[in-house]
Amino acid sequence: MANSDGVVFTGGEIAKSPFKKIVVAVRDYRGARFIDIREMELWGNGEWKFTHRGVTVPIAQVRDMAVAIVQVGKFVAG
Repeated sequence: MANSDGVVFTGGEIAKSPFKKIVVAVRDYRGARFIDIREMELWGNGEWKFTHRGVTVPIAQVRDMAVAIVQVGKFVAG
């Protein structure tokens, strides 16, 4: 079951600062399921909210995205 943001599963979070993080999640939107890699910000009321900064990938392209990320990781590792 999705939460109010459409998130059905959170695969991980990467801290950018005490007030920002990147979240990798599965979201439902208009009846379709996507992988969402998006920045969240901590608001003054203590609530984390998604920003417009990020990318939404159709489920059919997740393997291609994963391969691309691994390739970039290999490149930067030397």
